[in-house]
Amino acid sequence: MNAGSNHTAKRMIRRCFGLALFLMPLIVFSPQVLLADATADTLKTATAVRAAGNINLDGDPTEPDWQNPPEITGFRQFEPNEGEACTQKTVVKILYDDEAIYFGCWCYDSEPDKISAILTRRDRWSQSDFISIRIDSHHDHQTAYYFNVNAAGVQRDILLFDNSNADESWDAVWEANAKVHDWGWTSEFKIPYSALRFVESDSYTWGLQIARYIGRRQEDARWQFTPRSETRGVARYGHLVGLLGIEPPGRVEVMPYLVGTGIYEPETDGNPDGRKAVSDIGLDFKYGLSSAFTLDATINPDFGQVESDETILNLTAYETYYPEKRPFFLEGIDLFRSPYFYQFYSRRIGRAPSGEIDSASFYYDYPRNTGILGAFKLTGKTTGGTAMGILNATTGEEKAEYAIEGDAAHHKGTVEPLANYSVVRIKQDIFDKSYVGGLFTAVNQKDEIDSYSASTDWGLYLPDDRYKWNGTVIGTRNGPGTNGLAFMTEIMKEGGKNIVGNVMMDYYDEKVDWNRLGYIDITGYWGSSTWIQFRSNKEIGVINFANVNFNRWYNEYLDGLRYTSGGNVNFNLRFKDNSWMYGGVSQNDDRYEKRETRGNGHWLMPYGMGYWIGGYTNESKPLSFSMYHENYHSRDGWGNYYEVGPIIRPRANMEFQLFLSYENNQDQLYWVGSGEDDAAVFRRLNQEEFDITLRSIYTFTRNLTLQWYSQLFFSAGKYGDYYRMVDPETLEEVDPSTYSVSLSRNDFNYKALNINLILRWEFRPGSTLYLVWTQARDRYDSGNSGYDYGFRFSRDFDDMFAMPQTNTFLAKVNYWWNI
Repeated sequence: MNAGSNHTAKRMIRRCFGLALFLMPLIVFSPQVLLADATADTLKTATAVRAAGNINLDGDPTEPDWQNPPEITGFRQFEPNEGEACTQKTVVKILYDDEAIYFGCWCYDSEPDKISAILTRRDRWSQSDFISIRIDSHHDHQTAYYFNVNAAGVQRDILLFDNSNADESWDAVWEANAKVHDWGWTSEFKIPYSALRFVESDSYTWGLQIARYIGRRQEDARWQFTPRSETRGVARYGHLVGLLGIEPPGRVEVMPYLVGTGIYEPETDGNPDGRKAVSDIGLDFKYGLSSAFTLDATINPDFGQVESDETILNLTAYETYYPEKRPFFLEGIDLFRSPYFYQFYSRRIGRAPSGEIDSASFYYDYPRNTGILGAFKLTGKTTGGTAMGILNATTGEEKAEYAIEGDAAHHKGTVEPLANYSVVRIKQDIFDKSYVGGLFTAVNQKDEIDSYSASTDWGLYLPDDRYKWNGTVIGTRNGPGTNGLAFMTEIMKEGGKNIVGNVMMDYYDEKVDWNRLGYIDITGYWGSSTWIQFRSNKEIGVINFANVNFNRWYNEYLDGLRYTSGGNVNFNLRFKDNSWMYGGVSQNDDRYEKRETRGNGHWLMPYGMGYWIGGYTNESKPLSFSMYHENYHSRDGWGNYYEVGPIIRPRANMEFQLFLSYENNQDQLYWVGSGEDDAAVFRRLNQEEFDITLRSIYTFTRNLTLQWYSQLFFSAGKYGDYYRMVDPETLEEVDPSTYSVSLSRNDFNYKALNINLILRWEFRPGSTLYLVWTQARDRYDSGNSGYDYGFRFSRDFDDMFAMPQTNTFLAKVNYWWNI
């Protein structure tokens, strides 16, 4: 982009930003765009009836017992026409016996040929018709177990916590089925008491919510309706009564696993034939210590993940955060979360070893991950509303086998010492919907300094339930003289007819650090931010929902220099055909970045501004797609990002998701090394990135699926002029032929290919067989003056498939017993 077009784009963005600030309040305060009037239902009660016979879970509730329970009806829309009656009739009935609770559902439909019954993998969201049952068996108005079945009988379960948060990784063993008729569709749920948590009583009152979703209309209807203008979530569920004479099960579950892995990688001095074979066996054990508390223990657990992490080329000074994918840590992770701060980052446990052997000329074998000898979790909640969780894991000493030049012997050396990790969490419910809690973590490792963190947090609803006060205070210690402190506090307006928002403040001192078992990127600053949203769900032409968001933030280092300062205005629009559009404009002021120079002082990063626009079509259609574009001024240069994502469903059991993105950054300033006088040196970078990601799934049956994931990733960068940092505010252009520069970065060309093919068969409830093939290729080239490091798709694509590859074949089976 030339200088003239740069100035034109700057003016355009500034004008858009100013125009948005001027017009948006006029739009949102216009009387015609206020939220539609909708009032909450009075508290509803559903009654369960004891079953006399057996229920055949074929998805068609026709057994005589289904004639006895009272009908549950009266569903109202939450989306798209808030407060109106559901467009199709829904009837639900509830049975129970000594083992489980059963739900029979009749979903009438005036256009049965348009029922969306997508056959896909369990636990995967799809734009199907579905019905969900949400049970607050603790009746604590905070936690609920979510069970979902779509019109094809595909199951999905979620754990809801802290009233409105969701943990989609939660899994339970339960059964369900569905059947499509010429008048609609039906479903049956069997939810064993072992899938729920409750304290023994003569009779029970549980929280209950039932929701129906109609895919073609994107219609979300609720049995116990609460409008957007009021606090929603688990706290506003209806009641389930009639459960008599049942007992919480003893809950003894055993799940052994067996895994075998074959690895075929490029030949090296350490692995001359390029082949490795690994097998392992382990055991997971769950025991209900009481009706309130459960012990999960594991011996030699399998913490391998079957899907690769996304490829990312990180040019910043900050660590990349990857989501957890390992089952042991995913289960119950909601309890061990601390709001706002990532105080517990479970991927620290079992991470790749960090040690090196100085005398090693090459490695015969270097462990990929740190083995976990054993781990346990104790979790539960008392009748008094006290939730507690204890997690402990021990990782073994890891040794690498290596060679020393001139010595034919094989040597071994420690690259990761024995370590123990502990996490303790306590939460106490107060004032019906509020809580206070605490979280403690500890890492004790041989030959390393012990690391500790402790925090207290709270979420307190104010008397009218529309406002909530959240906060967290955390302290850390990583050896003598390292005590550190941080805190966050905010006031949120969660309810309201047209306006919601928050005001937040946080503080980090210089020494606070919970990275040993958590994740934190920067310390030594304080800041504040505010967010306000104006929203409307009244129809205006083709639009039936809109919101506008205003954000402003300011952060400052403790030495008084500005860390960040900026704001944005953004919007979301939903149209009557259930497509969406969103976008916004933003501006960031000049700011001092202290990590960019890698220890050579602060750098005043130039201001940034930009706009973004995107949208997606109705995902219930056989063909849908999303599009996104962003233009931004950053690091004294410019960038453009483009993204398109078509989704194709040629059949109800087949889906292809293609994600294409292209990013082009021009003349952006990045640190590259230091000069002869130890000053930080910057260069202007022109970088291109191209990403092609394909996800597809073929579902043979509800319990047998074949999944494909592949990512083709290219990133190429060429650096230009050299600049010496005279002071934080001044960069002086220098000539590298007369000013000596020690480069830590140079022109680069990176390419990577990751492929996963996964066959998953749940051959009985809770028991699964995986067959997995993974291929990985990547190469990072840099510093060769004779190579053109610019992005050349044809050349780089050909090079990709000429690169050495690592193929991994894995077979894993686990078997679930409920004793």
